[in-house]
Amino acid sequence: MNALVLGGGITGMFVAYSLAKMGSDVTVVEKNPAEVPTSIFNAGLIAPSFTPAPRWSNYRLASAAIWPRGPIYFSPKQIIQNPSWFYRALRKGVFTFEDELWGLSLKSYRLYEVFFAREKVEVDLIRGGASVCLNREVAMEAARLSKGRFLEPQECLDIGFEGFGGGAYFEELFAVNPLKLFTEMRRVLRENGVHLMLGSPAKLEKNGSKITSVAVDGGRLIGDVFIATGGAESREILKPAAYDPQVLPALGMAMIFETGGAKVVRYPTDLEDYGITINQHSQNTIRITSFMELVGFQQDLPDRRKEWLLSVIKKHLRGYGKLKLVQQGIGHRPCTPDQLGVVGKVPDFENLYVATGNCRVGVTLAPATGYIIACLVNEREPEGVDWRCLDPSRFYKKKD
Repeated sequence: MNALVLGGGITGMFVAYSLAKMGSDVTVVEKNPAEVPTSIFNAGLIAPSFTPAPRWSNYRLASAAIWPRGPIYFSPKQIIQNPSWFYRALRKGVFTFEDELWGLSLKSYRLYEVFFAREKVEVDLIRGGASVCLNREVAMEAARLSKGRFLEPQECLDIGFEGFGGGAYFEELFAVNPLKLFTEMRRVLRENGVHLMLGSPAKLEKNGSKITSVAVDGGRLIGDVFIATGGAESREILKPAAYDPQVLPALGMAMIFETGGAKVVRYPTDLEDYGITINQHSQNTIRITSFMELVGFQQDLPDRRKEWLLSVIKKHLRGYGKLKLVQQGIGHRPCTPDQLGVVGKVPDFENLYVATGNCRVGVTLAPATGYIIACLVNEREPEGVDWRCLDPSRFYKKKD
């Protein structure tokens, strides 16, 4: 079977990897000639124990649409342009989605264990991580619900953070350097016979209920199956199929610091109250990520937003004075109104699939997403994971 994967970010690469492992001939078409920003400017957490997506409430959604408070902001322009998306977020996003993400992320964790053992990649792998909360009771409840070990305030200090009432430690958590994971995945794909076509935009071409080919610079590619894995740009990719996966670009930011060789934090840690994640993935490098701003494909954050992030870190990170900012970047995470991915066959098409919408847990869920797609393409039922909540048909209304 000849499979064409449209989008070469971390999700697209794991889709290609899983398809190749199941025997398909795979080509990945990616318009970026170098790294995909969203795949390298993220926290790098692989965390079934907790998923660092902001928890929404009606109040939080409403206030975030008026003024940037903390890491979340929705621009009025985006609300006006996408009223049905925000209506659905208000109606559905306030309900729990953690149960679905728990099962999916646990499957991904197990697949990562196999992947790391099989492929021997060098990604600055760290095992174990933590979350910390300002309120002790909230931290105790989070530890209980997430099956973590409660951390006393002194233990939070020992990890590297001050001013917190408690936290939770999780053994079932990986953290990686996202850039190294991205680079190693490209190497692994080539070694597994996957062809990478980089720097080439692609457009789907159809005939009735079948995709026949993909138009690329200089010609077209013929395939048996086609998978749209373009992240926040999946809407554009799927326009020829008249299917809208309901993803909006949620801007996130990563700041990378040198530590001068100091061990600033013991474990990768999520600052729950602020939506900030800190990951020291080498002796000399620490990564701080935050923000979920629905402002379209904006290419930068205002200085006042960066200042807010730095003020929080300065207040709570004990080793802040040892840090030197060396790089910053942004990525546009594909965000759905119900905070769940869109994974499966596109309605009304025989050979078109989509894998997008994992938002801030894209790295965590990439292997499970790839596995689900590969199973569906090969007409197999995915084992050990309930993927029905990701069905693309939930965002589809058949035209009369």
